[in-house]
Amino acid sequence: MAGQDATRGVGIPSADSVATVAPPCLDPALVLAWGAGWRQDPEGKESWMGQHRRSGIQAPMALFIGISAASCGYSLTRSFVNPLLDPNEPRTDNPAVALSAAGVSPSVLHVNSPATVKFTNDDKVPHTIEPAPELGYGTCPEVAQVGTLGAGKSTSVTLSESLFICAYQDASAPTNPAFQGLIVLH
Repeated sequence: MAGQDATRGVGIPSADSVATVAPPCLDPALVLAWGAGWRQDPEGKESWMGQHRRSGIQAPMALFIGISAASCGYSLTRSFVNPLLDPNEPRTDNPAVALSAAGVSPSVLHVNSPATVKFTNDDKVPHTIEPAPELGYGTCPEVAQVGTLGAGKSTSVTLSESLFICAYQDASAPTNPAFQGLIVLH
């Protein structure tokens, strides 16, 4: 999925679109000193670092540069913090999902955990809500309790995990992004 658009369907971010890599920070004087160690002097003789490069000083210097880069406050590893879990996202006080011929609304619902979410079928045909781990957000078995909702019917489900993204879909149209949704538990 890498290289695809950062969103799926109706505003649902892809789970693999959130990884970022922060650039390392190096002291320019350190980089110049390291670079000077690899040069020869004007007479063609090796510099001090060049003489000692063969004696095993290269690895400790590389380690020193790595530690210096990390001390700048940046990470040299990938960060997998999902922006959907941002604590500043506005929450819904009365969480509800409406099902219609057009799909689910809202497609992304932010709630405080634990939360009881009401699912209402505003369509003329039944809809079956099921967990959608294939969307890349893990499993959410509580959503299976919603089951099939007949026309005009509603039911509620309680979600108690925190800092969790619960993905669901309508079983009658599992590949249609309009019928996929996320409940973000903060």
